[in-house]
Amino acid sequence: MNNKKIEWTTVINQSINLIYTAIFFLPLILLWFKFYSTYLMIVFISIALCIFFLPAQFYSFFQLSNSRIIYERFYIHKFQRFAQQGKYAKLLIERLTGKDYVIFKRHNISQLRNQFRTFEAYHWACLFLFSASIVYALINHAYLLTVLIFVSNLCYNIIPILIQQYNKVRLKNMGI
Repeated sequence: MNNKKIEWTTVINQSINLIYTAIFFLPLILLWFKFYSTYLMIVFISIALCIFFLPAQFYSFFQLSNSRIIYERFYIHKFQRFAQQGKYAKLLIERLTGKDYVIFKRHNISQLRNQFRTFEAYHWACLFLFSASIVYALINHAYLLTVLIFVSNLCYNIIPILIQQYNKVRLKNMGI
């Protein structure tokens, strides 16, 4: 893989990541800016960090299905197109570099599994943080922020968790 391809791959995927993070963390930031509590923030972030470092078996326990069909019924494969390393990111990278961008090469599989695990762990930790913030917003009668954080939680955490689970099933079904 040449440096130009690596650079564009990183730029495109991290740009997607940055845009989604900025959009979906905004309601959370607004909530904590308006109803700031150092103690609660430390507790919530500490628990979220603990969730991030749980063993992989924890995340396997919550695997929705071992079948691609279930995920496809929820259109997870369609949502994946808009994610980093998704269809549209790959097309843009191919257009900018002039070369095919293939993520499922045999020599990348171990790296991919680690990446799936890391992404899934990150989104589980954020799922807790967003969910705890929803409860905090309700307690503070911030109903609009509650709804916005709920939608953000769905888009930023639940769908990406399902995408990572779907990716793991795809790898498993490929016999890799």
